[in-house]
Amino acid sequence: MKVTKKNKTAAVLTLLLSAASLSHAAIPLYFPNENSYLTFALSTGVTYTDNVFANHIKVDDLMFSVTPSVSIETGRDAINRLSFSFSETFVNYLDNTTLDTQLASARLAYSFDPQSRLRVDVSASIDQLAQNDSIYWGSRDNNEQEYPEEPRKIIRRDYYAAGIDASYNLSEKLSTSFGFSYFNEHFGSLRTRYNDRQIYTVPLSLNYQIFEKIHLGISYSYSHTRIDPDWNSKNRVPGTQWFNPGTQVSHFIGLSTRGSYTAKLSFRGNVGFGYQSVEDRYDFSPNSTQSSIDDSYSTLNFSLSADYLLSEKSRLSLTSGRNFEVGGRAQNLTSTFARLNMTGYLNAFWQFNAYTSYIYQDFNFSNNRVDHVWGFGAGLSYLPVSWSRISLSYRYLRDVSNRIQDFNVNHIMLSIEFKL
Repeated sequence: MKVTKKNKTAAVLTLLLSAASLSHAAIPLYFPNENSYLTFALSTGVTYTDNVFANHIKVDDLMFSVTPSVSIETGRDAINRLSFSFSETFVNYLDNTTLDTQLASARLAYSFDPQSRLRVDVSASIDQLAQNDSIYWGSRDNNEQEYPEEPRKIIRRDYYAAGIDASYNLSEKLSTSFGFSYFNEHFGSLRTRYNDRQIYTVPLSLNYQIFEKIHLGISYSYSHTRIDPDWNSKNRVPGTQWFNPGTQVSHFIGLSTRGSYTAKLSFRGNVGFGYQSVEDRYDFSPNSTQSSIDDSYSTLNFSLSADYLLSEKSRLSLTSGRNFEVGGRAQNLTSTFARLNMTGYLNAFWQFNAYTSYIYQDFNFSNNRVDHVWGFGAGLSYLPVSWSRISLSYRYLRDVSNRIQDFNVNHIMLSIEFKL
């Protein structure tokens, strides 16, 4: 029988009323060493969205996911601690079955902490994603007239990351931290439109304890981004549009602070001068008056993270920042964002969460494009016993842009969790 919008909506309501989705089941298997354990888990869920492709012309669908996973940890509460986890998510769509996919995720982390002057953390991860948003959208680019012959698609991309962070206490009040990180974004679909990229970052900081629970410091970071040409650029000729390869170098220097300012308020952040240079970039678009882009841009950059205990049962959290980014089509942009989140318990059985967010995206050197992205959401969970949870949540996202078609997305998610 053909699935229509009416019976699909009925299916969603049935699922919401019956709560027929098992979301998490995990059984830890302990090794003889009490500081080591192995866990197998199974997660499933159901999500309804009214805008699968994040497009101004909406297509709704119902998605089912199943995620088996395994994790292992050894050395808990020891000097050397090692953990590894792997999961594979199987995503199936009720209507748009050609979008069905499998997404893997893996994490490896090691820490050396002898509770003395030195601490070292090493991490590596792989994540596969399949989703569209204001920067990553389907092949029609939110413009039905520009590419009418191409179907809408979900963009598939892989993230590879690795890093090392170390801190050293030079004295009782003076400490330093340093590190290195690597990030690689690889596109598995629409490679004729999107650019792979690699980012190398080196952060440094020097911190001084000015009060018992407050540290003040100076921080610096260097970031180098290598942008590959889109896969089909070598087959294009001047006068046809392609997407810029090249490099971007970013610097940041500023003041940083962290600590607990009161019994209820904790704070971490930095503020300073950000500078970015665009080098060896090329623009062969039809309306371009130059074939090479070498430019620079400076601005005030910052990051902020704060937590405030409203009561014994509720917490308010704020994250905010302004930094440089590189879009999937090699756009150079500055992103300013803020997110306010509240979590808490109504009583021993009911837990709630809610958030609101805003992002201002300024696409520098990209046709003066500016996006305003709003979001909010809320969720309610019922915990009848300590090993189970029933949750229902809602999320909303809206993008208003002066260069692409405005769009909004609604998500409704249902889950039931069991933990052993």
